[in-house]
Amino acid sequence: MLIGLAQLVLFLGDVSQLDLLITAVVIVVAAIIGFIWLGTTQTNRTKPWARDVARAQQIDDRFSQDPAAAARFGIYAGIIMLLSLAAFVVLTITIGFVWSWLALLIGIVVLMFVLARMLFPADKGGDPAQAKTEKKGR
Repeated sequence: MLIGLAQLVLFLGDVSQLDLLITAVVIVVAAIIGFIWLGTTQTNRTKPWARDVARAQQIDDRFSQDPAAAARFGIYAGIIMLLSLAAFVVLTITIGFVWSWLALLIGIVVLMFVLARMLFPADKGGDPAQAKTEKKGR
């Protein structure tokens, strides 16, 4: 809404720019409609049936169940991104920009692998059928 009002002020400074006025009006009207929608749906968000529907739609992931895993991922993500940024700077200085951006790309790929590994950890017991037979043998 503030962006639309700012563009409206710019239009008032120079009337020859009709596109600013149209853009400002569209942004302000969209913001008003958005606030009206939020206001009208506010009461439904406090009703028990609406909370049940919201809970049913939430996807449980490991990070919401295990805050320690989420903290570890945050630390790993920070380290990976700092290292890839440092590699980008060093490679830009030494070999130039042509190949140095690959350090950022590799950093993002490594980050996605770490995310997948932490969200979906490998089963520690291995094959469940094999684990049952090992317990029977002991």
